[in-house]
Amino acid sequence: MDTGAAFNLSYFGSDFFVKILSIISILLYVTPLLIGGESWCPKFFNSLRNPSFVILGLWLLACFKDNIRLQIKDLLFSTEDLLSEKKCRGIVIVISSFFTLFYLKIVYFNFITFNVSGGDFSAYANLIPNTMLGNFMYAEGADANHFGVHFSPIIYALWPFFEIFYTPLLPLFAHALLITSTVIPLYLIMKKKMVAPLQIVAIVFCFFNYTYLAQVLKFNFHIEVFFIPLFMWMFYFFETKKRVLFFVSVILLNLIKEDAALYIVSTCLGLFVLDKKFWKTLAFSSISTVVYFFINLKIIMPYFQKGVATKLLGNKYGQTLNEIVPNMLKSFHLVVLDYFKSGWLKTLLVFLFSPLSSLFFIVATFAFAIVHSSSGNEQMEKLSIYYSAPLISHVFFTLVLILKKNVSFSPKIKVSFFVLCFLMVNFVGGSYLKIPKYQGQDVGFSEVLKLVDFSRGDVCVQNSIFPQMGFSLNLKLASEGCLERENAFLVFNSRLNPYPFSKFEVVNFVKRYGKLSRFEVREFDTFSVIFLRD
Repeated sequence: MDTGAAFNLSYFGSDFFVKILSIISILLYVTPLLIGGESWCPKFFNSLRNPSFVILGLWLLACFKDNIRLQIKDLLFSTEDLLSEKKCRGIVIVISSFFTLFYLKIVYFNFITFNVSGGDFSAYANLIPNTMLGNFMYAEGADANHFGVHFSPIIYALWPFFEIFYTPLLPLFAHALLITSTVIPLYLIMKKKMVAPLQIVAIVFCFFNYTYLAQVLKFNFHIEVFFIPLFMWMFYFFETKKRVLFFVSVILLNLIKEDAALYIVSTCLGLFVLDKKFWKTLAFSSISTVVYFFINLKIIMPYFQKGVATKLLGNKYGQTLNEIVPNMLKSFHLVVLDYFKSGWLKTLLVFLFSPLSSLFFIVATFAFAIVHSSSGNEQMEKLSIYYSAPLISHVFFTLVLILKKNVSFSPKIKVSFFVLCFLMVNFVGGSYLKIPKYQGQDVGFSEVLKLVDFSRGDVCVQNSIFPQMGFSLNLKLASEGCLERENAFLVFNSRLNPYPFSKFEVVNFVKRYGKLSRFEVREFDTFSVIFLRD
């Protein structure tokens, strides 16, 4: 035997290489979960996308070996189910558990590094605590009763959890868990539609890496997050023809926001395209939703606005329903132009616009596309941050429908399509799945919390510090109006995001108050606390 054979790894066979590469790939992919965000962690491991590129490169290099290339080809293009139902379920559980933990870690590090927006946080996350403290549904950011801005009673679902976990982290963790829980109805739908096990695994992986889902996760707790799991459950109950539960999902969707009614009716019309026999349930759901929509706009929301006519904020064609509809009809050509220019089409890019081949998708998402394309709000039109939430479940439900509709396609075409989509979703979406690096941003903050006494009066706090301060009716977002009042305490940190001010303005605030004899300024590392002298 040639003594050099002992040092030739090909001696062990191609299976050995595949196993070693698989182990290396798994280790690389889980490393961001294990150490990402730590102060000593290399920047490379703070994002899932970086390890993904390395893993892809390793497998491409491995493909230069003929036997490995043939194994991969057999794996991808086999007409047989290479995964048993049990193995498929196990892999889905592992992938879901990994991303659930990873999502929670992103949320937690966003919090401890002061990367949670106080303005957005105060809009929803503080509603239940403020109600528990005696100020019903008060939203600090709007300085108003939130039910007069958006009627969102589904927020009450968090109340029992606040009774147990009274912490600002609760709504942030709930946000991540609501997103990841969507995989349950998605998996059940794919099982019902008898999607091949390997494709189930691929779609689940694509779901967790989807760019727009990652954006929803990144931008803190918003009521829109409820759209994602509830729409997917609605689709599951439609597939299983569970009429009562279908209607329950419709009720819950209506309780998210007033515009949910438009998306529900449009979705019901799309589902009618798929199954006309289900028309009674769809018709009843749509009619009851329309009735609720007008009761909400004409009675419920004006009540919380103290009789003021409800405005649909951010629409370029008017402020009330009576203004918007006629103006949109008069400018129909502009509405159509906006429809094709807005960001909802970009959500389909990573799937090569394949959902547009489904009449269901076009009909079901029509209202959503019109509402957002005509909003007059740039972020809404582009579906930035959390605005894509009502659309995400429709995209993935449609992908499942396409899988079953195009069963006549050759395995090579189907696999090539999904491999390309898989890579695009992973590398684009993975860039948003970043863990912010902890670099001692909270050093000195514990002393700030000890000094601040909410019982003495209003506490005006910089936007990025607001979520960390806990819950109090005297907690206020730093703004021009807040600074004009006589506050008991002001809390700033010029090294954190100064929004809505500049860092220069924040530094000047501290200097200005420091010169006033009735105020005292104390520094705790990078934090400045200004307070009235006794």
